[in-house]
Amino acid sequence: MKSKTITSLIAIIAIVIVLLCPGLVATASATPASESTLPPGYTWYHNEEFKFKIGYPEDWTIVPTEEITLGEGILGIAQFTPEIPGTTLQVWVLSEYDMEGFKAMGGKDVVINGREGYEVIFQPMPPVKIRQIVFEVDDRYYSIICSTTEELYDEYTEVFDNALNSFVIEYPAPVTHTPTPEEGVPGFEAVLAIAGLVAVAYLLRRRG
Repeated sequence: MKSKTITSLIAIIAIVIVLLCPGLVATASATPASESTLPPGYTWYHNEEFKFKIGYPEDWTIVPTEEITLGEGILGIAQFTPEIPGTTLQVWVLSEYDMEGFKAMGGKDVVINGREGYEVIFQPMPPVKIRQIVFEVDDRYYSIICSTTEELYDEYTEVFDNALNSFVIEYPAPVTHTPTPEEGVPGFEAVLAIAGLVAVAYLLRRRG
């Protein structure tokens, strides 16, 4: 009978820990992913200067940087194009960007490989349709621009998805999430409650 009582108390302790201290259980899985894998038919473009990489279709071409004109505030651009003209995948690295104006266009918050960004799909002029995501990291902005015609947009949706989901900004590393007291880190009362249950179980075991 006493062994059953002890077993029950141990079970209660486990339940209390899960209910009162979810941070202890979930912390290991709270760190966002910083790596990405590629589907078949894709290859990596790795930019050492600005510490990012992105996957693009193997049959697409990397546009030479000397053929790209950099505007004010643009630190660098990587551009990829298929054989059929009118479609591009670009990564812009900027020293400044109007994030408030960008968000005012409507869209949604996104998280890709541990980085928080903002995504907007818009048409600057017919027949062009653009999907753009901007990430703010320290004093830089990383903007991925997927551009094609409205007619071809659905055809390239999967390509754009694969490229966007592969995008990794390698430095600085994404910030590890630390649970707050509101998220379940045990407080003083919770610790006392668990300690009390452990003490009762220990005493019953000794008497047995």
